[in-house]
Amino acid sequence: MFALRDLLAGLSLPAAAPASSVGAAGAYAMPAAHLLGGDLPQGHVHVWSGPPGAGKTAFLLGLLLDAARRNRGTCLATYDLPAPSVALRLLAIESGVPLADLDRVPFSSAAAQTVARARARLEALPLFVLEARGFP
Repeated sequence: MFALRDLLAGLSLPAAAPASSVGAAGAYAMPAAHLLGGDLPQGHVHVWSGPPGAGKTAFLLGLLLDAARRNRGTCLATYDLPAPSVALRLLAIESGVPLADLDRVPFSSAAAQTVARARARLEALPLFVLEARGFP
């Protein structure tokens, strides 16, 4: 299992912004997450399924971000996505910088500052990723 902060540290990204310049995160990663199940009961395993491209991962990452921002420990077990890819997707959601643009280094100075602030916010969250590939 990987802590999100450790996954982000292993990526080629701008360093996290100092704590004084991080700023507050939005109230919800997804504005309507609380209406769509964002307050899932703790201590349960939740499984979502659906066809490829239906938005399962984006929806779940939004729910996880929302829960982690409320200091609920969260873990995403993924079978098909490597943990660093999950970290990049979370960074894209948090920063508002498209995922394809996060692969383009160097960033413009404005994008680098945005990514650094988002990275610092994410590193503070109790969010973990488990690569479940190979589990029986």
